[in-house]
Amino acid sequence: MGHRRRAMDAYLARPARPGRYPSVVIAFQLFGLDAHVRALADRVAALGYLAIVPDLYHRTEPRAELAMDEGGRRRGFALLRRLTRDEVLRDAASTVEYLRRAAGVGQAHTHHRLSILWEWRGGYAEGLDHARQALDLFPYCQQSLTLHQELGDREGQASTWDSLGYAHHHLGHHAQARACYQHALTLYRDLGRLYEEANTLTKLGETHHTTGNHQAARTAWQHALTILTDIDHPDADTVRTKLHHLDT
Repeated sequence: MGHRRRAMDAYLARPARPGRYPSVVIAFQLFGLDAHVRALADRVAALGYLAIVPDLYHRTEPRAELAMDEGGRRRGFALLRRLTRDEVLRDAASTVEYLRRAAGVGQAHTHHRLSILWEWRGGYAEGLDHARQALDLFPYCQQSLTLHQELGDREGQASTWDSLGYAHHHLGHHAQARACYQHALTLYRDLGRLYEEANTLTKLGETHHTTGNHQAARTAWQHALTILTDIDHPDADTVRTKLHHLDT
């Protein structure tokens, strides 16, 4: 987020499962974006909310984490006195705008996942309907990527790259789809998100298969199958079926 060319950082905590959730804006105490307020945001997220703590000290002492002692209190009051009402209101408005955009992205992610689920279950008409709705929200994904990058939210970046890949695939932009999926894979691997990595590999295989590169599709699907088998996930059967069809 930004204001007058100054970046405003924030701490963002999200529920463990993807989906649409109500949002909560949390204001920190005197001590800035410290471990206490981050833990509070994590607890709020665990209750089923998207919790965000904007860094209201970003103009004077970005990402301040003051000690909870007398010295920290004195420094906190000094920083607090440098804030103006208008600045706080503008920062709050920027935070709400971020959450509004994130809600649009959440809708895109949800339709994206529903489309895949229906396709895997054989409900192609329902899957196509959700795919079209995801594509309608494509601009939100592009905006979201910039916002997640500004916040340093790597999981959000990975999920958005994955959704952009899916959108490009259905738009027929297969080279762009492959590039987006590769970005998502790099982040998911760094984060250790095995199921998400396997899910993206499965979609990357679909893109390769659509363009006639069956060997690349096989490689992606075999890698996905290995991960899904290792974590004992039922989606492994779906990927086995894809590999079987390549051999027939």
